[in-house]
Parts: sequence; C-alpha cells; structure tokens
Amino acid sequence: MRTRASTQSTELDAYLVTSYDEHMSDHLMESDERLKFLTGFTGTTGEAVVTTKSAALWVDARFYEQADFELNCDWRIFRSGEHPTISEWVVTELSPESRLGADPQLVPHSLWVSLERQLNSDYIKLIKIHRNLVDLVWGSRRPAPKLNSIKVQPLRFAGEHWEVKVNKLRSNLTAMRCDAMIVTSLTEVAYILNLRGSDIPYTPVFPLCHTICMRPLKFLYGSSHFAEPPSPLKAIKEYQDVLRDLRTLSQHWKRVLVPSAVVFDMGASEAIHSVLPREQVLDRPSPIIFLRAQKNEVEQQGMIKAHIRDGAAMCEVLSYLEERFIAGDHFTELSLAREVDRSRKIQDLSEGPSFKTIVAFGAHSAIPHYTPSNRTDFEITEYGTLLIDSGGQYQDGTTDVSRTIHLGEPHPDQIRAYTNVLIGMIRLSVLTFPENLKPAELDALARGPIKWMNDYNARIRQLVGDELKRKQKMEAFYWMMNKTRNIPEYRSEADYGAAGSVSLNFRVVALVLATIITNILFIG
Repeated sequence: MRTRASTQSTELDAYLVTSYDEHMSDHLMESDERLKFLTGFTGTTGEAVVTTKSAALWVDARFYEQADFELNCDWRIFRSGEHPTISEWVVTELSPESRLGADPQLVPHSLWVSLERQLNSDYIKLIKIHRNLVDLVWGSRRPAPKLNSIKVQPLRFAGEHWEVKVNKLRSNLTAMRCDAMIVTSLTEVAYILNLRGSDIPYTPVFPLCHTICMRPLKFLYGSSHFAEPPSPLKAIKEYQDVLRDLRTLSQHWKRVLVPSAVVFDMGASEAIHSVLPREQVLDRPSPIIFLRAQKNEVEQQGMIKAHIRDGAAMCEVLSYLEERFIAGDHFTELSLAREVDRSRKIQDLSEGPSFKTIVAFGAHSAIPHYTPSNRTDFEITEYGTLLIDSGGQYQDGTTDVSRTIHLGEPHPDQIRAYTNVLIGMIRLSVLTFPENLKPAELDALARGPIKWMNDYNARIRQLVGDELKRKQKMEAFYWMMNKTRNIPEYRSEADYGAAGSVSLNFRVVALVLATIITNILFIG
C-alpha cells in the first residue's frame, strides 16, 4: 500500500484519514473524496487509520454493512462509538513514542482534541502533517475541483436580504461579546449571503470560507473561478491565505466565535483552531443554526409549495409503478430510481435530487443507506417490501420523503410493524405541546408503539434546509447520544420466506407553528 510508504517517508508510524473536507462537509466534491479513494468505502462518514502493517476503518452503525460489502479483507471494520475506539486500536497497534499523523485541515477540532488527550496518556503523539499523504498517493489521478458559477438566490425565495441576515448575526455576536466569527460551513455561507452553487452533488453550495467582523469589514476566501463575483462577493481572497490572515486578524480581536460540533455538523477544523490564541476562542455552536431554523414567512410558503410539487411527483411515480406492474412490466431498483428522479426533474423550480435516490427491495430495505448499483440491483416483485427514500432540491425549498409499499400480500408481521410505525407518526402529527417541552421527550411518542417489536438505532427528527442541505443542524429528538438516524422506522432481520428482511420507513416534514398553543403542521 503506497500510503504506508508515505508514512515511512515522513517518519510516521500511522496516518489518520477522515471523510471530511476543509469545511467538515459530509457531501464532497470528487477531488475531496480521500477516504473513498483510500478504502473503497462510499458512505458519507468514516475515519481510517493506516499503520505500516495494518489498516482499520470506523463507520457509523448505519454504514457498517455497506462498509463490510465494499472493503476488501485488508481492512478491519469497526462501529463508531463502540470498542475499540480509534485511540484504543492505535494504542494496541503502536508502541509508546510512536507518531500518528493527520492533516489538521481535514480533522474536526473536537476529534483532534479527544484523540490527542487519549493518545498522550499512552505516550503516542498526534502530529500535524500539512502535506496530505492521500493526495500525494493520488497524484495526477485526483480529479480536478469542479467549480461552477454561483447564482444569487432571489429575494422572492430568500425572504430577507443578505445584509439583514448578517446584521442579525452581528447582534448575536454582540450579545456574546465577540469581535468576529469564522463561518466554515458551506451551507451557512450560502445561507447568510443568499447565494447558491452547484459544485457539490445534491447540495447547492460552493467552496467559500467567511469571516464576519463586527465592523463593516468582511473577509471571504474561495477559489479564483469567479469571473464576475455576484454581490456580496466583491472581493475574494485565495483559500491558502485563510490561516495566514487569521493569525494577523486575531491580533485585533479580543474574542472570536469558532463553531463547535453539534448534531449533524462537526464544527471547525483543527487547522482553524491552531492559528488562533486559545484564550480568544469562544467554542460554541454557530448562531446561524438558529437563524436558519426559524423560517421566515417567505421560506415557510416556499417549503409548502415545494412539498406540494414534490408530493405530486411521488404520486405520479407510485401510480405509474402500480399501473405498469399490474400490466406485467418489470422494474428493478435502478430503473425505478431513474423514474423517481425523472418525475422530480420535470417539476417547476426543480434543481435536482437532494440526495442520491434510494430504492431498496426486500432484504436491501433493511440495510441503512443502501444505494442500488449494477452489482446489487434487485428485480422488484410482489414478494417483499419496497422502500423509496428520496428528496428534491427546488429553488423555493428542499424535500426529504420516505415511503414503504408492498406490491403483493405482506406477511402479518409486516402489517403489524407497518401499523405501529404509522401510529407513531400519527401521534406526532396530532401533538399539541407546551413551550418548554424538550425535543428529546417526544421520542417515546414515535418509538413507543414499536418498542416491544424490534427497536431501532434511530434519530426521530432533523431539520430541512430551504434549497440547501437536507439535514440541517440542531433540533433532533434524542434517544441516546450519538445514535443517528432520522425516521419513525422499523427494521428487522426476521425471515419472511421470499420477503427476506424488512424495513418500514416513513419520513415526513413538519412545520412547527408558534400560536397560543403550539401545533405541528405536516407539509410533506
């Protein structure tokens, strides 16, 4: 393995590779898919460690089966959050005084601090390597960055001018006694500036880092592909200047907010933290999370309209499937996924899917985040459950919807599980709750009806962006910390003859309205 040769040439005993880019994004340009290049794993999150003699990959439990299918026998695969952790495994593989290297621009600060603390206790050093070893091995085969044009999000979709949003953010910074904030999340940059791009699949963002100061001065760092930068991008500095300039700017700041990790976002990188004096840094969740969560009237109406069009697209797909299936036509997972994408594409204001469409039949439906391929494509028959998990990006909103159907006679256990999952969804839809109710307390409403059957490692809710990332940060119902998935759902490995394993998955989007009594309005 050439990566091992690189670790030896840099006097390292092991090297850490994450699934992130400089912005801690989970959806990446091809040129940033280093973990995929190294391991062959195509899931969205994971960490790998390569030593001179061994290699290991840590993935979320959702992706474990996928990783086991995609990786060869040279790799050991572990579930994140379980034993052994990265540090525990490294300690068993390396001797004291060994050196574990990593690119600080691609490692979340929270992960770096945790690893450094745990490894130091066993006398293993975590070393910053500023020349990425995967890029060195990748060489000329590495795809060039895809840099497309940036467009302004019209006010009729945004509802607020970008300067209004920036001033709201500055008010938050004033309350926290901060002189500046480093905005590293691509979705937050796109939101705060009312701009959209198409550089990264399924997420209309663009590579740009933003520093917002209390004075009118703003610093933006991106690539030099802007022929005529739209307002407010009148002056953009090169990416490589970010760390150098932060060292200079910090001399004029007393306190700067650097986003910390929260739910779906990993915060800022170790590289950002390493150039700022520790005593200046306020390590808190980004205030933009809360600005994005509170949809203005225009955004609310846009989301409703987007879901109406998206719902029409899905109804057309299901009607077409039923009609043609009864007529004797044959469908596979891939052919139906193409039909789902086609139906969405022809809708008004469509900007493409919000994630890769998942059509999973039979046993595949029980694999979290399964994506059909030529190698795995199942024919759809009347002998199993069919999961369709998909979403769309529209200029006025983002959708994310899941439905489970059966084209034959379902097993009684499947009917019972389906009914109980639906009961959980209905419980949430009719809920009236007091203002001080914590989101975590709502978990039992959805989970309770299926708890006795086969519980699931699942998160019940997430926020959805308005023509942005479909998984928006904050506000998720928690069952246990670090248990991740976002659905009222039932998964079973029970054997129902030809039906195989089963997943019953519902995903809807709710608009929470503040009235005299707070209610939930389901819009899609």
